[in-house]
Parts: sequence; structure tokens; C-alpha cells
Amino acid sequence: MMMRICALLMTVFLLLTATAWSQSGKGHAPVPEARAQSIITVKIDGLVCSGPLGSGVFSVQAWSFGAVNSGTSSTGGGGGAGKATVSDLNVQKKFDECSPKLFEGVLTGRHFRSLILTQQDKEDAVTTVTLKDVLISSYQLAGSEHHPEPAETLSFDFREVCVRTQNATEFCYDIAAQKPL
Repeated sequence: MMMRICALLMTVFLLLTATAWSQSGKGHAPVPEARAQSIITVKIDGLVCSGPLGSGVFSVQAWSFGAVNSGTSSTGGGGGAGKATVSDLNVQKKFDECSPKLFEGVLTGRHFRSLILTQQDKEDAVTTVTLKDVLISSYQLAGSEHHPEPAETLSFDFREVCVRTQNATEFCYDIAAQKPL
């Protein structure tokens, strides 16, 4: 009976030790990072910073923006056209050479002539978003013990936007005037 209790305690001890060992990242080969399927860059006209991608250019890990329209189709009668509301362009990136100047831009309210976001596969641009009359509306810097460098989330307000596909289909819109360009 005493042998069974000792064996049970030893098994529990080994399981707890193995669990703690695996959660600390020790005891197994490192997991390779997933390779990016696309390359995303942002170039801001007038941003004074130099990095490996060039002057005023930085790499982005993720981005998003969109629009909503408050049309009246669901309220009965004829469907009236609503006024579209366009959200800021949001990007997530690693802290880099451009970061201090981006932070300065949000604090000083500096306007930039244009911003060009390009997402490309290994060979060609898949999507290009061009903004005109750009303002950095939000800047967030965050760090974690799990990542070697801080991460940033930025939001860009703009007056005009053009979205272009790989096949050169394009739509441009003046947000302030609420009309296509």
C-alpha cells in the first residue's frame, strides 16, 4: 500500500513538473514563426524617418478601415440614400525608426499630404489604399514580456481615399464633400 502511495505521489510530482517545464517554454524545440503571406507597407509623404524600406516608409502587420451607410431602406417607403461614414485607417506595426516621428505627429496635429498603404503578395501589389490630407488621430504603444519589441496601433483620419485592386480597378471618394472623385 505504501508503495502505491509513493508511486502515485511521484507520478503527480512528475506531471506537475512536466507541465511547469512545458509552460515555461523549456524542454521542447522552439516553434518556428509563421511566414508572412504578404508584405504590407505604408509610405507617408512628409514623414521624416529613414528605415530599411526607405524614407517615410514602414512595415505593417495588419490594417483595417471601412464605411457604414445609414440608408433608410428598412424603415419603410422608398429607400433613401443615407450619409456614409468612413472610419479611420487603423494599422498595427512594430516599434521602429519611424515610431518617434509618428508619436510626434499625433501630439502636434501635423497634417501629411498623402499616405499610401500597399499590400502585396510575393510579386505584385494586391491592394493599394491612398489617403490624402492625412492626420494621425490616434497612437497607442504597448509592450509585453512575450515579445522582444513594443507594438503600435495607429489611426489615420483623412479627407480623400482611393482603393485600387491588383487589376487597376479603382474608386476614389472625397469624404468631406461626400462625392466620388
